[in-house]
Amino acid sequence: MNSEEKQEFTIMLLIENRSYTSNDGDSFYNFIKEHYNLEKFNERYMELLDKFMKPYALNKTEKSEEHD
Repeated sequence: MNSEEKQEFTIMLLIENRSYTSNDGDSFYNFIKEHYNLEKFNERYMELLDKFMKPYALNKTEKSEEHD
């Protein structure tokens, strides 16, 4: 995972966390849902999460698998 991907992943984590812990009701989540493609966001987030987690995999085959 390069530094740009790490930065992108961190930002996505912060957005996800903000949507769960928001004290403004669902305003933040609704804004994101209304203005952004959440499916595309989630797809990219999962790609980055997979890259982040690979070094911690217990099974060696999980480390070598590529998820498309």
